[in-house]
Amino acid sequence: MVPAGPDRIPDWVPSGSLAARLRSDREFWNAAAREDAYFAVLSSPESRDPSTREAYFDATASEDLRRLGWFLHAESRVLDLGCGVGRLTKALAHRCAEVIGVDISAEMVAIARARTAASPNVRIVETDGSSLACVAAGTVDFVVSLLCLIHVDRRAAFRYFHEIRRVLAPGGRAWLQFQDEEQPEGAAALASANRGGFPMEGWNETRLVTALSEAGLGVLGIERARGFLDVQVCVGPAAVERHRLSASLRFALPDELAEGMSLSLCDRQTVVIRVRTDSFRTETAGALVALVPRGGGITASPWCYADAHLTLPSVGDSEVRFSFGGRYPTTIDVVGGVVAGERSHSAPEWPEGDATLHVGVLPAGFGWNPESITLFPGCIRSVSVRIAP
Repeated sequence: MVPAGPDRIPDWVPSGSLAARLRSDREFWNAAAREDAYFAVLSSPESRDPSTREAYFDATASEDLRRLGWFLHAESRVLDLGCGVGRLTKALAHRCAEVIGVDISAEMVAIARARTAASPNVRIVETDGSSLACVAAGTVDFVVSLLCLIHVDRRAAFRYFHEIRRVLAPGGRAWLQFQDEEQPEGAAALASANRGGFPMEGWNETRLVTALSEAGLGVLGIERARGFLDVQVCVGPAAVERHRLSASLRFALPDELAEGMSLSLCDRQTVVIRVRTDSFRTETAGALVALVPRGGGITASPWCYADAHLTLPSVGDSEVRFSFGGRYPTTIDVVGGVVAGERSHSAPEWPEGDATLHVGVLPAGFGWNPESITLFPGCIRSVSVRIAP
């Protein structure tokens, strides 16, 4: 399918002059920034107080990077669309090779430049509100937009979708956040904003997927929470990208990990996952080990759980070694790759009896949930084990 051109505005967008709306938006955000830029970005008591706002912004950015870390590695080139005062841009600079932050507000841009002045790999640019002319085609590995597109006129958003498709490099992805007009929390925020004259746009899932598709972007996944739609997209059909991800990332388990094997409550256990990557770019992935009650899925309350974000070579073999035990902390070691982040939990003791051990490797950006297992049916292996004294 040939994407619809950015100048062919679909009939579901509002009528009127887009130029006038963009001028209005720029004036609004410049005025908001002059009054209190931090509070305009994140409305909270912590952002209002000059003594706490920097620490608060750093903490919230670190929290966002926990879920965005899947997409990042040291060589990543990242675009922060709607960067505001550089809350997320500043944090991204420590994780990536290059970060470009863009925003419609000159006032916000000036503050973002000052906050990121110590990071030579950051560039902050004022945009016209509907294009990314400052970014060359095919040069960005990851586009992120949080708390921005919820304020952008749908006509401008449609143009941005085309621009995102243009700037993404082969295999690149984007994480975009929208206000969900169908979630009660999102609908309430939208109604409140409209009453107060605050620029905010609502979307529903059907309309959004259609608009992204018309711009040549495929939807790899949607998370719905807190009134938002967080959408992961790629260039071209999502099915094609999922096939590429599946084909470029394979894993094997050791022969000794067999159905019905026995695990001791007292001894430290080790599971080794052999991972093979075959791609045109550095890959990131997630690896998991979870011990749960017999028959429980990966979402069950685990006795032992550990996962890691990995950065793997574009072509080659890596080894992920999980060592765990009921009375010991879990350790994760990688040969041939890098651990970008990890989480682990182990109960003080495991009850004797039957259990299920889940072991898996999943392409970056997908959570360990039933939906991901359906999309990538070979991503996890499960064996029945017996917990012995």
